[in-house]
Amino acid sequence: MADFEGALQQLRYLWTLEARIQQERQDLMRQNLPRDMKEAQDRFLASQLEAREQNTADAFRRIFNIPPHHQRHDEKLREFHQIASFDVSVFVMTKFPATDPTEQTDLDRQLIRIIKAVQAAIRACHFEARLASDRHFHPMLWDNVELYLLGCKRGVAIVEDKYLPEFNPNVAMEWGWMRGMGREVLYLVEQDFQSERADTSGFLSERFSWNDPEADIDRAIKSWLNQ
Repeated sequence: MADFEGALQQLRYLWTLEARIQQERQDLMRQNLPRDMKEAQDRFLASQLEAREQNTADAFRRIFNIPPHHQRHDEKLREFHQIASFDVSVFVMTKFPATDPTEQTDLDRQLIRIIKAVQAAIRACHFEARLASDRHFHPMLWDNVELYLLGCKRGVAIVEDKYLPEFNPNVAMEWGWMRGMGREVLYLVEQDFQSERADTSGFLSERFSWNDPEADIDRAIKSWLNQ
């Protein structure tokens, strides 16, 4: 989708196709044809109109979910959705622990445990957990993160201040981006979190234990995704 004008042109074309079928149905009613033939033809046209309306709705949904000003991601998003579709992709927002086992601390290992619990619970619900560290579709960091944000219908924000004593600004920005796009986000908060902000305290959240996270995370994510 090149730009807003191109998006509008596509929708206008699809609406024109719908209007043609609607006009055909009106013309049919004015024809002097046997009743059975007229009813059969009207059913056929009605089924065509339903298919056209679905195509228009799908096109509008794509434009709404991936606005035209993000066109630079189009090619990479097609690759992204070959792994899992938009509807089942869940973006996991988190701090990133050290991945080299020789450099990992106990805090790294515990955060990895929490991330894996989130991934496992998402996959158990037949969704796909997507982390920006899984694969780099763009060489620039923000471009890669933005692609993941665009490509996922839902998100899970892991919020804790055990790994580092802060409300991570990257998690906050990604969470706010998805909320601003109208995406559904589960605010998954460690039970002793001390860095809450006023602009996030009013949102519904689920709590989990830092030291024993699996059961809490599994329950929270399954309740959210299966509702």
